[in-house]
Amino acid sequence: MINGSDPRYNFNVAPYPYCRLCKGHKHMCGLRVCPILERFQEVFPRLDLHGDISTSTPPSIFIGEYNYPSVYGGIMSVVDPERPYARRDMFDLGMPEIIERNANLFRNVKTVSVHNLSEKTVEQIQEAAMALNELRVESRIVGKEKHFDFFDSPVGPMYKSENIKVYGNAKTPRAAQDVIYDIDLNSTEALKILYMNSIDINYITGLLSGGLLGIEKKRKLVPTRWSITAVDDTISRYLKSDALNYESIDKPMVFSYSRFGNHFNIILLPRGTAFEMQEYWEIGSLWGSDGRVSIDFEFESPRNSYASEITGAYYAARLAVFEYLSRIRRSASAIVLRRISPDYFAPLGVWVIRESVRNALKGKPAIFESLEDLFKVRLEIAEWKRYSPVIKRFMTQKTLTDNY
Repeated sequence: MINGSDPRYNFNVAPYPYCRLCKGHKHMCGLRVCPILERFQEVFPRLDLHGDISTSTPPSIFIGEYNYPSVYGGIMSVVDPERPYARRDMFDLGMPEIIERNANLFRNVKTVSVHNLSEKTVEQIQEAAMALNELRVESRIVGKEKHFDFFDSPVGPMYKSENIKVYGNAKTPRAAQDVIYDIDLNSTEALKILYMNSIDINYITGLLSGGLLGIEKKRKLVPTRWSITAVDDTISRYLKSDALNYESIDKPMVFSYSRFGNHFNIILLPRGTAFEMQEYWEIGSLWGSDGRVSIDFEFESPRNSYASEITGAYYAARLAVFEYLSRIRRSASAIVLRRISPDYFAPLGVWVIRESVRNALKGKPAIFESLEDLFKVRLEIAEWKRYSPVIKRFMTQKTLTDNY
């Protein structure tokens, strides 16, 4: 059983100073493979797959980003059908069990062009992306296992394959069929329609990644990690624009929640629709290399530049916050504080942030009469007020009613 005490997870001193910004993806250390992720992958079982194989898919697809636009693309497949594998409802499981289940998946891939949607392998990828139900997958393994193309959640190895085919009747929601076959509908509107029809975010991400959404001539495969952020960003922008028309909450509120060594405070403030996220990786945590606080923010207008300090977690948290404000039909300025302890010993993906903030906002908040009362309370990041652009704006900007 995998657990955080395994000596191979001894990340008490990160080897490079900018791990909190890089998170294994930007290669800021100059190395082609992140040594932390490479070390983590050592705990996964080594497989010896070769020749013709027949397995199944959850269903789920994988589109890599390395060497874009010629990337590894394929279908997530099950190693051992007798063992449980990763599903979309894993939040109630412990970290070790999630990792164990993810280790029962491997990536059946082939080099594909993101622009060539008529290629046979891409058609099979799209078939799997459209399905809600498990499908059978057949392929021929032609290469040794590769681990370097690590993405959102930790999963088993990647095998270069040929003749990838899926079998079975894919069950596709009616709303998804409508937008997939509407070749004149742009991808932004397609994402909104799917979300408003209560289609699961993970399923929507697969459709976008598989090149199934948007105007026909503009459709292409989208790397998995990019599509996750794109869906979170697009839907949260849409919900935030609606929040501009709601009445503000009356008093400052703080929701708190902890999961997998991630400790959250979600602060909602009356006035405006700003959003800010602060992130602190403790020394000894996975990316805790320099003890600094990362911050990204925006005011009423959604940011046009990428949230380079906090990256995909920013958009996942923003989606959860504006889902809540849409549900209660109120506006607010939000500050999300995330402190990550050494208990978070593996990078599980931004879905952890999205689901944690969602769960936090289902709880009962602490309500304060004023900002001054709020400032007296110790929160997860000790000096959050000093760092916060949103608080600085609150303290210096008067409203019309302040003059009466």
